[in-house]
Amino acid sequence: MSCTYSLPHVGGVLAVYQGAMNYTQSTLFHVSGLSLFLLAVMIFQCAVKAEAVDPKVLIDMLSKRDRGIANISYTVEWIDFMKANDMFPEHRSKSVETFFQDKKKGKYLLRSQKQLLDKSGKIISSDEQAESTELLSDGTLGVHYDIFPKLDNKGRLTPKKEIPVGYHSVQITEENIVKDVILSLKKPFGFANQDLIPALKSAMDTRTPLSINREGEIITVSGVDFQDNPAYKNGSWTAKVDVSKGNVVTNIDVFYASKNLARVVQCDYVQTDGFWQESAGAISMFKDSATKDLTLEWKFTVKKMQVNDPAFSSNVFDIKLPAGASVSDVRFGVTYNIGSDGAMTSDLERLSREASGMKFPSRVQSILSPILMWSGVVLVLVLLACILRCYAWFKASRTG
Repeated sequence: MSCTYSLPHVGGVLAVYQGAMNYTQSTLFHVSGLSLFLLAVMIFQCAVKAEAVDPKVLIDMLSKRDRGIANISYTVEWIDFMKANDMFPEHRSKSVETFFQDKKKGKYLLRSQKQLLDKSGKIISSDEQAESTELLSDGTLGVHYDIFPKLDNKGRLTPKKEIPVGYHSVQITEENIVKDVILSLKKPFGFANQDLIPALKSAMDTRTPLSINREGEIITVSGVDFQDNPAYKNGSWTAKVDVSKGNVVTNIDVFYASKNLARVVQCDYVQTDGFWQESAGAISMFKDSATKDLTLEWKFTVKKMQVNDPAFSSNVFDIKLPAGASVSDVRFGVTYNIGSDGAMTSDLERLSREASGMKFPSRVQSILSPILMWSGVVLVLVLLACILRCYAWFKASRTG
């Protein structure tokens, strides 16, 4: 039995074969395209792979921003909240602060006006002047200047219906005392950076686990025992640093050992003249519970900030003191009142010296005192040596 294949049948086989070849090529093409895509993804992942960062390098990055500052001035509004506890009642207040710093001359001035708030956030005594505080460290002395609106110029309470005269109290100390107080206070510039730096340093000192990785422009930091604070013992924390904005910390989340949220630091930034400045921020602290019970909070909003102002003037560090202001200078141990013409803080050295009857300024006196003391000691030793020498000569002449 024989079988004859017609031409159309052979054509069909060839068509099937050709279709199979086309399908195979198409499949290979798609497989090849998929492989190239996967290869590209792998290359991209390698390119953005997390890079470990040394903690010392990160501390230098965070600190470098402050080192580039010659002068700074800002006005900021603070909203403070403290929940009632065993020692203090609930506290809500609004403060407006003005700050000036001349780093080259080592001068600092912080002005603050505070008013109490009710639970709705409204000022309790809007018809009364806010209590005012000024802290000055001008390179020669430290001044703590308070204005109490409810007291008269003799420190007595005034009736509420009367317009308060205002009690002005000036305390003068060594410059470093006030300077340390100013630097210890929370300020918008470096707000979050200065919260992370101590955490990094304490982790290095105590050798606690610390992970620092960079992916693109974001550095993620993870650790335990935030700032070696006993309240956060065995708890974890994470922080984010944005390199693209000049190495600034955008947020820090701290957790208790129970994994409940303990502390949150947040900070927003705005670019001005090519420099990223803080615009708003907050530190919020919570009770160790799953309900996030807020116990303490500081929030700020920057109204105005200027960094490295070429027209910055040191005249802002000379404060005008009104007549009758009570002055207490612990350096000289004197208390007196400003005269009828008033005075500037630059006059306080002279006024305190006159009140104490001291001939030299306190700074000169502090330099001369040890010199005079050691001069006296040397003089006594020289006299003693002369006496011994004379005695030895007299004894030798007698035996001769």
